[in-house]
Amino acid sequence: MTDADIGARFAQIRVDVGAATPKAMSDRLGIGENAWREYEKGKGTPSWATLQKLAALGYDLSWLMTGQGHMRRGDNAAMQSVEPEFMGRLVEAVARAHKELGINLPEVRLGHVSAEVLADVFAAAEGPDEYPEQLELMLKRLKRRLKSATEQPGTGKRLA
Repeated sequence: MTDADIGARFAQIRVDVGAATPKAMSDRLGIGENAWREYEKGKGTPSWATLQKLAALGYDLSWLMTGQGHMRRGDNAAMQSVEPEFMGRLVEAVARAHKELGINLPEVRLGHVSAEVLADVFAAAEGPDEYPEQLELMLKRLKRRLKSATEQPGTGKRLA
């Protein structure tokens, strides 16, 4: 495992969060921009407080440090117990969120984004009875990230 590998995982988290730049990510976490830039280079050591913030966002710290396992906590365990109807509603909602903002989402990416939202739901819910409520919260978060990305130039998102 190289420093570059760890740095790439920090960058992957930033992209997953929807932060277009290291500055946006550092602002979100309340840390210095240079600190986050150094993490993405595989240099510097994040404080325990920074690691706790990443864990609170649902990221698996073991994955971050080693590259082993899943990026998000709970990605593996609960995935087997999702109801097909719930998953269908989730995929439709993710597609609708993108369409409302004029973002053309390829089907493969729709699957990726839907899986990420599902992982967030699983990480936040204490059980299946909380899935619908958590889905609504995660969809609101997704819509905010998408809206922010379309409003920031250079994010790679553009209106269709």
